[in-house]
Amino acid sequence: MAQADQRLRISVSLSGGASLGAYHAGVLAALTTAVQALQDDDRGLRLDAIGGASAGALASMFTVHGLLNGLDTAEVLRQAWVEEVSLDMLRERDVASPLGFRQLRDLLPDQLDVGRWPKAPAGPQRTPIGLHVSLTGLRGLRYELETADQRVMPAITYADWGEFVLQPEGGVQQLLEPDGASVLDFVLASAANPAGFGPELLDRTGDRDAFAARNIEELPGDGRLWYTDGSSISSEPIGRVLTLLDRVGEGARQARRIHLMVDTLSEIPESETAWTADAERPTWLKALSRTLEIMPEQILQDDLRRVQHVNHRFDRLDRLVDVLAPRLDAEAVAALHDVFDDDDLPSSPDADAPTALREVVGRVAGLDGKSRVELDLVSPLLLADRHDRGVPGLLAGEIMGDFGGFADRRLRRSDFALGYDCLLAWLPDGLARVAVDDDIIATAVDAVERGRRAEWSEVEMGHAGFSDLPPRNRLAMLRLGLHTLRVIGNDIWRMVRS
Repeated sequence: MAQADQRLRISVSLSGGASLGAYHAGVLAALTTAVQALQDDDRGLRLDAIGGASAGALASMFTVHGLLNGLDTAEVLRQAWVEEVSLDMLRERDVASPLGFRQLRDLLPDQLDVGRWPKAPAGPQRTPIGLHVSLTGLRGLRYELETADQRVMPAITYADWGEFVLQPEGGVQQLLEPDGASVLDFVLASAANPAGFGPELLDRTGDRDAFAARNIEELPGDGRLWYTDGSSISSEPIGRVLTLLDRVGEGARQARRIHLMVDTLSEIPESETAWTADAERPTWLKALSRTLEIMPEQILQDDLRRVQHVNHRFDRLDRLVDVLAPRLDAEAVAALHDVFDDDDLPSSPDADAPTALREVVGRVAGLDGKSRVELDLVSPLLLADRHDRGVPGLLAGEIMGDFGGFADRRLRRSDFALGYDCLLAWLPDGLARVAVDDDIIATAVDAVERGRRAEWSEVEMGHAGFSDLPPRNRLAMLRLGLHTLRVIGNDIWRMVRS
């Protein structure tokens, strides 16, 4: 008889970060190396859901594509984020915006073609993977909010998203169709960082039912709406990826599971005195830049606190059931069921006391449909103490507002290696905390160590500044700056004329 699947169910959410997506790609390259090394072991690892905003959405798409099609996913991620992307590829030639995805959109179908990549020995992952893509809608969507006294109050949301369930061996076509509403369209819209990219148009007519389920009013116009960087208001979609995991990962609630948050934490101040009275008075532009940096990070921390709050409520529910259930007789259990209609509770009226009490109290406490989740963070903090530097001293691409990595391959290679080594540093203790067998941990660590392209200490450029870039790359950045001024001038002229 075949052994039951006891694999650790993994979900991942990733923040934005422009060129720091190379760090995300390095983390995912190491993680998928471990997953693919243990794919045939029923005690191994399995990726069920992944999602992100901006650069995190792009890295997620490459990851899902590689795993489901049996590709060497680490190599797919390295090529995409270290070798292929560049400032020249992203720079627009007209005055619509400084940067754009025209060239990338043309190149990606060939880059993602399954036939061009080396194959993983274990073959494709045999279960589907849920992909969540965070979006910021520029129009906003109206919905109805029911108040405590059952009045209906109009409300509006700018937070939007796309969710996809991608299938094993689906090839590149499941990323490219339908036109205007494909996975690729959603991902590029999420990655359209407004600091450099123009907004992207998406066709949402196929999502009418999903919008209706969220009490969103009928879509305006022809259902095509403009979107920008998902990390603007949803930096790292923890809760929504967990919801997608419950929907896609059959039996996930009963399985061992862990949710990994991948974040560069590039907003952490470099020195102890930064933004204190001991530092110089910040300029207006510096304060503006800092505000724009920390807003998405604060949203992430709020989401994290909410998930931890749910976990604490489950702990208290467990203690309450342990204390009260032995004191409930059959009549009391039946009375608990009377609080709700029988159709509202999964158990029967003659359920045992712990089951009935857990369901009823969980429903009242708002825990219905939720489950306890083990959370863990993969960030440069895992190596910061080891190298006696702050996080900004480890990241290379965070210069020039996180866009610096697009200017120089060496910066992207440094951040990719940093991400890879951070996941490797997390792996032994992280898996042990969720009771993964020692031999499985050893196999995973060995595979990741053997799959490493280069140690971060050998290629690191975390110390780099603008002056460390080669002259041709500095010239390219200056050209981009001049082009940006042209775009701004053109936009001002259009506003004056209108």
